[in-house]
Amino acid sequence: MYADDHADAVRGTAADYHIYFSYKDGIQPYLSRNGANTNDQLFVCPADNFSCGLPAIQDFFRPAPVTGNGFYRLKQTHYSSYIFNGAAANSKETRVAEKRFSAVQEPSRLALACELSAAIGLSGHDRKKSGQFNNAKNVVSFVDGHVSFIPFYWNGESGEAGMPISYNPPGGYDYVWFPK
Repeated sequence: MYADDHADAVRGTAADYHIYFSYKDGIQPYLSRNGANTNDQLFVCPADNFSCGLPAIQDFFRPAPVTGNGFYRLKQTHYSSYIFNGAAANSKETRVAEKRFSAVQEPSRLALACELSAAIGLSGHDRKKSGQFNNAKNVVSFVDGHVSFIPFYWNGESGEAGMPISYNPPGGYDYVWFPK
C-alpha cells in the first residue's frame, strides 16, 4: 500500500544510510487502523535477543558502538529487529530505495526487508555459533510480496567486507540484495 501511494517505490536515497531503519516510520501508518499508533511489537522478532557486544554487530554499527541485548532495543534501529534493503553503507549503489517495484527484474528474489541478523550473518532461530556463520536462517520479505525463512550466505570474512548485506550471494541462493 505504501508503494502504491508513493509512485511504486519506497522513498529515500541511496546515500541515506538511515533508511535501513527509518523505513519503519513511513510504513507505520499503513499498519494501524483509524490513525491509531501502531503497536511497535510488530517490529520485534521474538528471537532477537542478540548481545550487541558481538564483534559482527559492533562492525555493523561502527563507528558508534552499541550495547545491550536485542536490536529492537536500540535507538539506532528505530527500535526494530528488521532492516530495509534500501542502501549500502558508504555506497551510492541503490538497492530498493527509490526503485520502482514494477521495474525490478526479479521481484521474487530481491530482498525488500528482513531480520537485521540476516544482514550481518547471524540467526536468532538457529544458533549454530555465537557469531557469524554461513547459511544463517532468517525471515525475509521480497519485492513481490512473499515472505520466506531462508539461509543467507556469509563469505567467512569479518568486518564490513563480511557483512552479507554487502554482496549478492553465489548461485543457488533464493535471494539477492542488489537488483540487476
